[in-house]
Amino acid sequence: MWRLRWDVTNPHPAWSLDLSAGGAGAIDLVVDQPLNDATPHSLRVTVSGLPAGGRGPTLLNDGYWGMAVKAGERYRLSFFARAEGVSAVAATFLTGKGVAAGAGTIRVQPGPWRKYDMTLVASATDAKARLGLSFAPAGRIF
Repeated sequence: MWRLRWDVTNPHPAWSLDLSAGGAGAIDLVVDQPLNDATPHSLRVTVSGLPAGGRGPTLLNDGYWGMAVKAGERYRLSFFARAEGVSAVAATFLTGKGVAAGAGTIRVQPGPWRKYDMTLVASATDAKARLGLSFAPAGRIF
């Protein structure tokens, strides 16, 4: 029988916070104000500092051993979020070497859970791409 090991040392598998661009932030799993009964947990991203002219902390999702993207193809990004202070989410495909390979920005509104959708067009082909989400200004988003 084939099994995928659950990474019990990481409370939010496949997600990490990259602070290499500067700024300060943290991620946590929380149970307050869930989206619904079926999803009682949410990932809280706190951005407590942004560098001048930089993108700041980036939430990364590795997908399943990478996300295969193909240059010129369109990909739909859909998510639910509730924001406190954050008003924009920038989504970027990052190649395995960390190079941007397609990006877009969506405005988010403060308050309760809302659904957001956007389309990203990949500018490179990479079987090991990742999704990066950056937030502005400082605040919290769930």
